This record gives sequence, C-alpha cells and structure tokens, in this order.
Amino acid sequence: MFVACNGRRSWHFRFSWQGKQYRISLGVFPEIGLAEARALCRDGNELLRKGIDPRAYRQQSNSPAADSRLFRVFVRSWLVFKLKRLDAMFSRKRKHGGGQVTAIQIERSLKRDILPFLGDKPLREISRADVWEVQKQIEARGTLAVAKKVRTWLYEIFGYAVALGELELNPARYLDELALPGRTKRTVNPFLSMAEIPALLVRLGRYRGNLQTRLAIRLLLLTGVRLADLRFAQVQHFDFKQALWHVDVFRGCKVLEIPDRNRLIKPAYVVPLSTQALDIVRKLCECAFPDQQYLLCHRLDPDQSISENTLNMALKRLGFGGRLTSQGIREMLFKAFEALGYDDDFINTQLYHVSCEEIRRTYNHALYIEQRRMMMQEWADLLDKWENKENSPPFSH
Repeated sequence: MFVACNGRRSWHFRFSWQGKQYRISLGVFPEIGLAEARALCRDGNELLRKGIDPRAYRQQSNSPAADSRLFRVFVRSWLVFKLKRLDAMFSRKRKHGGGQVTAIQIERSLKRDILPFLGDKPLREISRADVWEVQKQIEARGTLAVAKKVRTWLYEIFGYAVALGELELNPARYLDELALPGRTKRTVNPFLSMAEIPALLVRLGRYRGNLQTRLAIRLLLLTGVRLADLRFAQVQHFDFKQALWHVDVFRGCKVLEIPDRNRLIKPAYVVPLSTQALDIVRKLCECAFPDQQYLLCHRLDPDQSISENTLNMALKRLGFGGRLTSQGIREMLFKAFEALGYDDDFINTQLYHVSCEEIRRTYNHALYIEQRRMMMQEWADLLDKWENKENSPPFSH
C-alpha cells in the first residue's frame, strides 16, 4: 500500500521487467479491497511468467485501470462476499463452516467452466452471448445439473455487479430460457441377485473407508428404507425401547391428496428394527457430534446430512459400480424377500410401497409390526450367516 502526502492510500504492484524496477497503481483504497488487490498482484505475476509486460498489457485497454475490473478479478471479490453469506447462512456453534461444500463446488466450476471463457474479458464487455457460450459448453458434456448450478452462480455474480453499480444489466438474466431441459427419464437402479449378496457383505466387512458410510450401507440392507429417508433420519425418530423407526414421511415431500376429503393425508411409516439394525443406530449415535441434527452427517459439515452420492461412491469402491446403487438395495431386498417366501403385504409395507388406492383404504401404514419385526430379524440373522459363510443363499436370478 502506498500512502501519499495528502493521506490518500492506494495499492501498488512492484515488479521487475528486463532488469529494471517498475510500479503500477492497482486502485485506490478502500474502493479496491485487500483481497482484490492481492488478486491483481497474482494476475500481474502471471503476466510476468508468460513474458508479458504488465504496463503494456494495461495500455492495450481503453481504461487506465481496466484490468482491475477483469471478470476474473471481480469474481474473486464476489467469492469473498459469497463465502461470508454462506457462513452466515450455515454457521453454528461449532467451527465447521456450512458453506464449505458449496464453496468447493463454486471454485471448481469457476476454474473449469467459467474463467477459461470469461476470465480475461473486461466485466462490462461480457454479453449475453458470452454467458450463453459458457452454458453451451457445459451442456455439450451432458452435465446438465452442473449447467444449472453455473447458471445460478453467473446470475449471482452479475447481479452483484449490478448492485455495486458496475453494470446496468445482468447478462445472465435469461439463461434459463435458453437452457436444455433436464433429463426426465427414470433412472434405472441396478441391484444384485440374492446369490451375490454374500460377496457384498464380505467386501463391506473389509471396507476401510469412513465408518459412518459402512454402517449406513448396512442399515439400508437391514431396513430397506429409501435413501432420502436414511439421509434425513434424526435421532428423535428412533424409539430405542420399542426398536422402532418412525420415518418422517412428510420431510420435503408432497403429500398425496384424497379427492373426496378436504385434507392431505400420507400414511405413517414405521420400520421395526432388528437387533443388528438397532446396534448400528446406537453406534452412529455414539460417533455423532454434540447437537448433531442428522443421524448421518456430511463429512465437511456436521450440521448437514450425508451427501446423496456418498453411499453410491462407496459401493463403487467396493467393486459394485454399475451393478448396485443405494436405491437398488430396495429392489434387491424386494426380490430376496419374494424368493424367501414372505407375504406380499409384509414386504410392501416394510418397503413403504404406497399407492393412492392404498391410501384411500387406510390411513395407517404402520401395519404388521410384529410380523415385519420377525421378518426383518430373520433377514438380519440370515445376512450374518451369509457373511460368516455359515450358509448359502438359495439360487435366484
């Protein structure tokens, strides 16, 4: 920082070019903050590494300090602002930053998808066509979910510029109108045959990854609940005395409406727990942080639930990529229970296979508790035998 005789403070970048020392102004403080000044210095050093004189580079622009408003520089100041907002939004008593996950995603997308196309453009010269080109490049890879996130972040970046008076209009405002529609095709979740389950159990027992992840996969195998129900399960949902799991069926879901009744109804979902499943829940509680909201927490932020991809990645590491997914475990259990001869009503109730017609017949889906408790205990004991190679599953396709 340079302080003039009149007290005015400004940022200067000192560098050596062809054996001589030079200095250029980066802007006046506090209009240019410390983070932005450091970013400008990094850009200057990058130019020097490429054999470019920063003075000549600046003179190529119409504005004497235009490089201070290159998109790559401005986006860093936005990122500082964004991180502060994320911390304020997700912060808790602990030191774990709730915005870490989003921040990592943003920085990854900036580096891969945004800055290579927009980084060296002056902020005010970026057009709708430019941001559309960024979107098209991402969509061409088939990563439509990433494209959607990048659209959101571009809209926020340019919206921040408009709010600061840097721009009059947001060039990313209408990107949603040009975006390709997301895939609506139903995802097929592969599952193993019953004869392949022992191999899964053996590999899972040898898994040296995260303990919480290993226990979560076992809990899916022992209950057959949906992945979302497991991810957002909370300790208060479990009745340890009765060995029951009262699944929160209304969490983030649209309830089903009965036409002849002026109210919304969704049946209760009560899952009886085998002794093995209950032991897993207790172990997860023992490993939890104080005041942890969810039974399974995110590895970077204990106040958030486990990621929807965590279990699938673990199954892939176990060697079942393309052969089994966390959602496919439900179908695997359905086929196994059928092959073992259990009653269809017990199976469908355990897996919470609900239709509108069934809802019209009953308001209470917490049926066959004791029958299902026996079924799930027999199933848990059978899994133990298969893992210990004391028995082999019957032939199944």
